[in-house]
Parts: sequence; structure tokens; C-alpha cells
Amino acid sequence: MSTWDLFKTYSPGAAEAQPMSPSPTDSQPSGTSMPLTSEIVHLLTTYQTGVATWMDLFDRECTYQREVLRRCTTSELLVYSVCAFTAKHLSLLPSGEVWANPAGRYYSKALQILISCIGNRAAAHQEDTLTSTMLLSSYEMIASQEEEHSHHFYGAMLLMTNRGVSASSAGVDLANFWIYIRHEIFVALVNEAPLQISPDKWNVRWREGETDEHMLGNQVLWLVGRAINVLYWKEPASDTRQDILADAARWKQSLPASFHGIKYGEPDDHGFCKIYFALPAAAAKHITGIGKKLKLWNVLVDIEVHLGFSTRSRIKRLEQLLAASA
Repeated sequence: MSTWDLFKTYSPGAAEAQPMSPSPTDSQPSGTSMPLTSEIVHLLTTYQTGVATWMDLFDRECTYQREVLRRCTTSELLVYSVCAFTAKHLSLLPSGEVWANPAGRYYSKALQILISCIGNRAAAHQEDTLTSTMLLSSYEMIASQEEEHSHHFYGAMLLMTNRGVSASSAGVDLANFWIYIRHEIFVALVNEAPLQISPDKWNVRWREGETDEHMLGNQVLWLVGRAINVLYWKEPASDTRQDILADAARWKQSLPASFHGIKYGEPDDHGFCKIYFALPAAAAKHITGIGKKLKLWNVLVDIEVHLGFSTRSRIKRLEQLLAASA
């Protein structure tokens, strides 16, 4: 059984009308910590310093590293979900087969508890149910890489749509929303199809003069999501494409000075100066851009040397671009 099997027969209205009684193991009594083993502690620690950092991309609050782990102290559902997800990742490493059985064991336990939690309308339970669904869906996605990707996060989409989780939500719900959107974008590009939740329903609220890199990153997801829908809708609105281009241009123009590198020191033998970036993400973007230009530069040189075609004007242009980037 998987989250897909669970949620494809799930009716949100019926579940809320007659909520199931929570399983005795779905959470600990208030203020009571659940018992831990050395294996669980190892997986929680590995999760916090590893896979959770990937989940917290563009999340200033580091929700999965902090809040989700806080909730793990009183929720077996989250503990088993985190352990399943982390152990599955460890099992994919060289000599990581020792983690395959623990991953399956924790996944089964978490799924059993998740079944009993569907329909519980307590706010904390709803947030934990969605978080667990995100973690278990991520587990399923890496465990079954050849299957239909859209199936894995179907349950998360149902839960978010039913509760109205969007870009204007807060806390754990907000973190889960953007994690889901990143998955949506990936699936849409793989399947060459529009998003299941259209960007005009994300309920985004952007601030003028935004300087927070996490919010700026989520704005990029919004722009990409809109572009995907224009590309793959059969009959996109004629003016939508221009609106996206205009919004993308405004986004780039509004980037704060901290996103641009500052040259320092003397040029090296090749004429390049060292550049200081206040934001590591901006530095990574800069380095990636230079790498792509250098790769294309080498390809053009090879074409001219081996085939005799003139590419001198293009090489000159790449030299100018590299000089501008340095």
C-alpha cells in the first residue's frame, strides 16, 4: 500500500463529516516525549543535517530542520515518516543497503498511523498529516523512480486543496506548499503538461522592493510555473506571455545590490578579478553562468580548429561576456 492507494479512495468531505478516532500511537500525550532508540536518534540527526536542508530550500525559517523536528518529540507519525525518508536516502548511498529494511519498516509504521489520522480536524493533527504525507510521498518518489511521478504527491494536493493551503499560509503549511510546488514544476516539465494547481490559485502576495533571497527564490518558482502553463496549455491567453516577460524583467531589475558581486584585488594572469558575494546563492549563479560560457567557448574553438568553420565573431562575443561577468 502507498499514499496513492490511500488517497485515491479518500473523500475529504466524508472524512471530515465522520473523523476517525486517532490511533493510540498517532501521538504522545501532551508534554510527553516518545521513547527513542539509538537508530532513531541517528536518523533524526542525519535528517537535520542532510535531507531536511534540501526540503528547506527558499525557506528562511528552516521549517523542516527546526519545527518538524520539534514536533517529532511528541508525534510517532512524524518520527516514523522522517526516519523512513532519511533511511531511504541512506540506502541509496554506496554500501547503504543496510538501511533498506529499516526504511521499509519505518515507512509501513508511518503509513499505518497516517491512515488513522485522516479526517482528524485538530489543527496540529492536520499540519502533521500533511507533513507526513509530504515525507512519505518523497520516499515513494525516490523508491519508484520509473513510475508516474504525479501519483506520489496526489494525497498532498488533496489535503492542501481541501484546507486551502496556499502561498499566503503560515508556518508548516507554508513550507509544505512550496515543497509541493517545486515537485509540481518538476513533474510538469517531465510530462510536458500544465501544473495541477495553477499559479493564479497560489494566492501569492509579493512585496515591493523585496530583499529576502528566500522570497525572491519563490518568486522565480511563480514565474516558472506561469511560463510552464503558457507553454503547455492548448490555448493560452495571448497577452499572458508578455505579462510573464514583463514580470521577469521587473524581478531582475529589483534584485538588491547584495545579489551582485563586488570585485576586489588585482587581476590575475588571465585578467580575472576575485569577486565577493554577500549571498552564496548569487555566487553559485555567477559561477554557473561563467561555466556555461566557457564550455560554449571551448566548443566553438574545437569547431574552428577541426572543421575549419569560422566562429571568430562568436568567440569574441563570449570573451566580452566573460569580461563583463568578471
